[in-house]
Amino acid sequence: MSSPRISESFIRHVLRRHKDWTEMLKSESDSEIEDYVRGILESPDEIYRDRFRVSVEYYSKKISEYYLCIVVA
Repeated sequence: MSSPRISESFIRHVLRRHKDWTEMLKSESDSEIEDYVRGILESPDEIYRDRFRVSVEYYSKKISEYYLCIVVA
């Protein structure tokens, strides 16, 4: 897999809409979020493919007792 492109709008979305996520990661900087997301995409615990939308994949990583899921379309 080549290095995934993570858009600025995605990072802004995470920072604006997922405060629980950033608190769990103990991170609020753009570069830390980007690095963390890149790490999940490059080394997820599990990958699921959507049954109905063939171009959609779900990358999940266990963090403590929770799973963080990143949807890639």
